[in-house]
Amino acid sequence: MKIAITGARGTVGQDVVKSAVDAGHSVVQINRTEQKPDDTPNSEFRTADTANDYDATYFPIDEDYPPNPTDAYALAKIQAEMQAKAFVNWFPGTKIACLRIHEVAPKKDVQKEHEENWEAAAVGQLWAWVSPAAVARACLLSVEKADSYEGCGVFNIVAPETTQKTTSAELAKKYYPDAEVRSGLEGNKGFWTIDKAEKVLGWKHEEKQ
Repeated sequence: MKIAITGARGTVGQDVVKSAVDAGHSVVQINRTEQKPDDTPNSEFRTADTANDYDATYFPIDEDYPPNPTDAYALAKIQAEMQAKAFVNWFPGTKIACLRIHEVAPKKDVQKEHEENWEAAAVGQLWAWVSPAAVARACLLSVEKADSYEGCGVFNIVAPETTQKTTSAELAKKYYPDAEVRSGLEGNKGFWTIDKAEKVLGWKHEEKQ
C-alpha cells in the first residue's frame, strides 16, 4: 500500500514512517518545509505549500479570501476551521480563535530558506515570516481577548513586512501578474492583512528579526 504521512519529520511522524516501511508499505513523506531525501526505502518526499492554495486574485489577502486547498495538510487546516465554526453554532457562547500562521521562525532563518528554495519557499509562501514570540502572544491574546469577537474568529498572524528588499508591488507584478494589487501593499508590506488581529486582539508584531 502507498501511504501519505503528514508531519513525517515530527516525533510521531518519524515512527509512523518507520512502522509503515517496516510493514512493507511505500510512503510519501509530507512536511511543511523543504526536506532533503533520507535513506528511507520506498519513500517519496513532498512539501505542503499552503500559500499555493490561493488563486492569487488580489493582494493583500484578508481573512475573507476564499482558500483553495491543494494538498492534505492545507485541507486539514480548512477542515479545522469548518469544525470550529460548527462547534460555536452547536454550543452558543463558545469562542474559538483560528490563527492563520505563516513561516514561524526568526527572519534571518526564513530569508535563508527563501534564498535556497526560491520558488517553493519564497514565491510559494508569498515571502512571509512571523516571529515565534509574536505567535505566542497571538495565542495568548486569542484567549484573553475572547470577549472581543463572536463565535469563531479567524485571524492572519504574519509579520507586517516580507523577507525581501524588493518592494511587494514589484514582487506581485513579476510573480503574480494576474492578481489585483489593492491598497495596503506599499513598500515591503506583507501579502496578508493583519488589521483584524491588531484591532480585535490588540496584537502587534514588534520583532524585526
